[in-house]
Parts: sequence; C-alpha cells; structure tokens
Amino acid sequence: MSQVEPRYDISRMIFIRESSSKMYSQFAFVVSIVVAEIPYGIISAVAYFICFYFPAGFNYNAERAGYQFLIILIDEVFYFAGLY
Repeated sequence: MSQVEPRYDISRMIFIRESSSKMYSQFAFVVSIVVAEIPYGIISAVAYFICFYFPAGFNYNAERAGYQFLIILIDEVFYFAGLY
C-alpha cells in the first residue's frame, strides 16, 4: 500500500489540475493511464514467466504453459491497472 499511495496521489493531483480546463473526462484520464501501463505489464509477465516456469521444470505442454502464462499476464495487467 505504501508503494501505491504516492502514485495515486500524483495522478490525482494531475487530474485535478487538468480537469479545470475541461479538456477531457475522468474516464479518458484513467483509460490513458491504464493503456500506458499495458506494455510494461506484458513485458513483466513474459520475464516473470520465463524466470519462473521453465527453471521449476513444469509441464512444457502448450496448453498448460499457455494457461499459466495467461494467468500471469492477467495478474500483471490487473496489478498495474490497480495502481491507479
């Protein structure tokens, strides 16, 4: 929680400052922040999957490995989206 609060506070201050101009809505602001974090989430998921899955010697079957990667990817994307 101590890592999330400063990022949220900074984003909130930026939104309050920029919302006075009425250029965009709160939805557009949040979507832009989340979309900007998706590439970092994907890169993190790939790095974590490679470092975690293969050295542990789990099943290399495409169905099992793909499902595990999907779960890790969803977790990473929701983590970064949840920071805001």
